[in-house]
Amino acid sequence: MNGRILVADDDRRINELLQDIFAMEGYEVLSARDGEEAVHILETEEIDLMLLDVMMPGLDGWTVLDYAKDSTIRKF
Repeated sequence: MNGRILVADDDRRINELLQDIFAMEGYEVLSARDGEEAVHILETEEIDLMLLDVMMPGLDGWTVLDYAKDSTIRKF
């Protein structure tokens, strides 16, 4: 396994396409369809890379990024 990638994008087609591409390359891919789900994954999983859409419902990508940078959890 090459690592764990979080794909956070509310567009289902883009999200699934990115999941498929990275999975074919041997990565474990976690998926979030909104900002709240992305934050939950960041709190509970170890992530090596996050691909983040900035325009998502609920918490936008900028807010998720701020959370990730300021988090004391530092699992990724």
